[in-house]
Amino acid sequence: MAKRRGKTLSQQCWYYNCENFVDDVMLYHYNCGNKKGMVEDYKELNKEARQIAVQQIFESSYLNEPSVLQDIIMRLMFD
Repeated sequence: MAKRRGKTLSQQCWYYNCENFVDDVMLYHYNCGNKKGMVEDYKELNKEARQIAVQQIFESSYLNEPSVLQDIIMRLMFD
């Protein structure tokens, strides 16, 4: 199966059958302990969608601890 790359958030929502890709897929993987899966989801996005995803992560209501935000951003940037 070919790797998915360069997709928009709306394409990802359609593919994963969800309403909010960041909350429903990426952060779900993180919260379940599948941090590598979250990074793979992030790599499927195009540049603009990645910027929007990071913004949505910062605005997420249930990520109040700075250490959690730092962990997510470090994984997205360097894994």
